[in-house]
Amino acid sequence: MCHEKVSTIGWKAVLMVEEPLLCFQCSRELVKINGAICQGCGRPGEFEPLCKDCLRWSMDPCWKENEMINRSIYQYNEGIKTIFNQFKFRGDFELGKVFSKEIREFFIKEFTSVSMISFIPLSEERLYERGFNQAEILAKHIPRKIEPTLLKKNETKQSKKTRQERLTGDNPFQLRLNVNITAQHILLIDDIYTTGTTIRHAAKLLLENGASKVSSLTLIRS
Repeated sequence: MCHEKVSTIGWKAVLMVEEPLLCFQCSRELVKINGAICQGCGRPGEFEPLCKDCLRWSMDPCWKENEMINRSIYQYNEGIKTIFNQFKFRGDFELGKVFSKEIREFFIKEFTSVSMISFIPLSEERLYERGFNQAEILAKHIPRKIEPTLLKKNETKQSKKTRQERLTGDNPFQLRLNVNITAQHILLIDDIYTTGTTIRHAAKLLLENGASKVSSLTLIRS
């Protein structure tokens, strides 16, 4: 991340143990979510058992029938923001490997019971612009087969929309042709959970088309 030289001489190198990809200083910037969380979206903190955002979702007549849970690995802070921006927006594809071990371990801890793993897609326009889908890259670190299930329509970036526009907009996804999701518990992988709108739109479409349950694993909870 910082491109400082590090020594590779030591017991880990001798014993052929996997070396960390970040130095000590950079790895300190990544703060994992530990302790109490919202049982809906995974927000850190003491809740009974849902945070205010999840309570609002659960009381909305358009969304209350589409229950789902999200779990995230890292808190959003300046450290993760720096790495995330370099990975996602500056095209530093290799930085995806930094999260490989944590994603594998988190999946084994939380989600081995799912029957299908997919990811949040990018529109063709955004994929061409960026060169890769960061959610798909993160999903490929999970030691299971990954199934593309959704397509993303071309539209304004979510980051350019207001919160209200995100919450009330049309569903930006459509189901891929010839995908059988009937009775599947689907795990969706994405990079960041902000308002939850992206994940919930995707989950709603999957549930309406036969999935039995949808959960999500996101790298960051903002």
